[in-house]
Formats: sequence, C-alpha cells, structure tokens
Amino acid sequence: MSDLFTWSDIYSVDIPSIDAQHKKWFVLVNDLGAAMTNGVGKDAVDKVLAGVVDYTVTHFNFEEREMLRCNYVNYAQHKKIHDEFIARAKDMLSKSKADKSVASIELMLTLKDWLTNHILKQDKLYAPAMSQRKAA
Repeated sequence: MSDLFTWSDIYSVDIPSIDAQHKKWFVLVNDLGAAMTNGVGKDAVDKVLAGVVDYTVTHFNFEEREMLRCNYVNYAQHKKIHDEFIARAKDMLSKSKADKSVASIELMLTLKDWLTNHILKQDKLYAPAMSQRKAA
C-alpha cells in the first residue's frame, strides 16, 4: 500500500518544530494504514493506533504551550478542538481494543481527514502569531 497521507509544503505552518511534528504524524498514520493492510494482527494494529493517540496528545500539548507563549487570541477555541479530538481518538482506540476485528480503514481515513483539515484550517491560523513572537 502506498502512503495515504503524503507531506506537502501546503501543510507547512512555517514553524520548523511544528512542521517536523506534523511530518511525524503523517508517518504514524501511514504506519497505521500499513499495519491494517498488511495483516500484522489486531494487537499490532492496536499498538500502532495507541502510538498515534499518544503522539497526538504530546503534539497538542506542545502546540498549546507555544500558543500560550505568543498569547494566541484563539487559544481557548483551539484547545477545545484539541480536547474534543483527543476524546474521540481515545474512544476509537477503546472501541478498537474491545472489538476482536482489526481496526477498519474507515478509522484511518477519519484520522487522516481530521489531521489534514486541522492543519490546513486551524493550525495555519496560529502560525502568524507564533512567527511574530519568534521574530521579536
């Protein structure tokens, strides 16, 4: 299976540390897709999915600290979106672990679509404030 989630400069927020984290997200979601399609087994898929969820929490915490440092005006709204997605991702993981079937492609597509849209529509909004803080 080719990568479903391919990095492009369109996703760049022009903040190297965050772009690097977003690129890692792409790799993790692609790893999940590969695990699901290569028949590695339910436990292996759940382990990769748990890694995606853990990394998402780590990444969101980093972004939120950076937003606070630059006094990003939409911090509360952005954090709420993060919190809702974390709850959704943890719910997907719980359901996957409880179900004896392998996680579905639909789950991976949900992750891919959410992450892509979040970067393009939400993360791009904080980039100017963070860039301005770093330039000051």
